[in-house]
Amino acid sequence: MPVLTSTGPIPSAGTVLFSTLKTDIATYYGLDKDPDKVGWIGRQAHDVIDDLNRKKLWRFNLIASDNITTVSGTDTYSLPSNLFKLYSVRKQDSIDFLLSGLEQRMFDILFQSQSGITGYPYLNVSFNLFRDGTLKLFPTPDGTYTILIRYFRLISKPGDDEFLDIPEPYQSVLKYGTLARIAMLVGEDPRYWEGKFQEAYQEMNLADEDDGDQDLRLINIDEIRSRGTDYLSPNVRPRFLDLY
Repeated sequence: MPVLTSTGPIPSAGTVLFSTLKTDIATYYGLDKDPDKVGWIGRQAHDVIDDLNRKKLWRFNLIASDNITTVSGTDTYSLPSNLFKLYSVRKQDSIDFLLSGLEQRMFDILFQSQSGITGYPYLNVSFNLFRDGTLKLFPTPDGTYTILIRYFRLISKPGDDEFLDIPEPYQSVLKYGTLARIAMLVGEDPRYWEGKFQEAYQEMNLADEDDGDQDLRLINIDEIRSRGTDYLSPNVRPRFLDLY
């Protein structure tokens, strides 16, 4: 039977070096002979990348971490260094289920007197993930479990010898956005390049949203039935509201 093999992301990441992008834009404006101006153009391109990251969480940057193997008695685990926003946390070995997310403040309110219990983890507790860089599991694992994290990362700001971190058909989004920004800064009319940027951006945005026919998704009935409200450990069932 034929087996599907992974060959990397499709469409692939960009094929244009950041240094090439800078030089092309500098040449268009007659600034390519001045290294300081070329460097300045690169910084403007990085600002455009910041704008793209602020607009939305791009699903082409939704990736999976390496599996985290829990250690009995340890509840806190380091997250990938390029994590921007958490998407899902799943327990994958034996019974597969989603760990419900809870912010640290609400965890402190609901489980203050139960924070030391151990068992099957069914909550992931987050505290400023973007800066703290760790995730807490609750209850504290009482054994070895396999946890898979999916998360959004940012579009990265490449160095000169790195490829643009945008899928290949949409590299022009960064180019047009930078051309429009430079036009404005050098006193030229930016409207042509702004129009090109908006057109390319909308195409990238539409492609990023296209999941096909959503009505044909398969649903894990067993998981939905077992979770009810939330999955509760067979080993421990803490009070949801600590009234004592």
